[in-house]
Amino acid sequence: MGDFIAIFVEGETEKEFYEELIQFYRKQSTNKLKSHKVYNIKGIGKFESKMSLKLKGEVLNRHAAKDVKVICCYDTDVFELAKKPPVDWQVVKKKVAELGIANFTQVKAKRMIEDWFLYDFEGVCKFLKLKNQKKVDGKDGNDKMQKLFKKGGRLYIKGSHTQKFIPSLEMKVIRNAVLDQLSDLEKAIGVKIQDQKKAKKK
Repeated sequence: MGDFIAIFVEGETEKEFYEELIQFYRKQSTNKLKSHKVYNIKGIGKFESKMSLKLKGEVLNRHAAKDVKVICCYDTDVFELAKKPPVDWQVVKKKVAELGIANFTQVKAKRMIEDWFLYDFEGVCKFLKLKNQKKVDGKDGNDKMQKLFKKGGRLYIKGSHTQKFIPSLEMKVIRNAVLDQLSDLEKAIGVKIQDQKKAKKK
């Protein structure tokens, strides 16, 4: 059947984002994307056991282990600030290998995915119908998002459905801003987007 990319995320917000990003890839890529699916394991806690159950129950019953590639997408803030990180990624990698899956990749959103959203600050404000908003102060990306949503009369809850917010974001802007963090994901699913600057020089 060929390669299958199992993409694991920690919440509904992340699932919506990555699915929307992949839609962008599908439209922009000159290559056809490899078969894939985004799985929400609902929280970073017990990541390895929840992911293992998903792989056994929903992936390996349909795909040969040798064809499966696992990508874990998560925010780095809980690992940078916690005395005891909630996940031991070496244990996760070992569990994946024990299932016969050799390919394991981590996609790390520096600090948190809300920081990615804020690269399209204009798009966030447009969705919230906030005019003349130049910046927002906050202790981190999530705090800034909550404050912006509050100004727009809405509620932002990390990890929850975002009420059509994600589709309003300009994926090209975000993708270009965090390309270094997305490069492994793009390589795994076969994304190939022509560099516009190089295209103009030809």
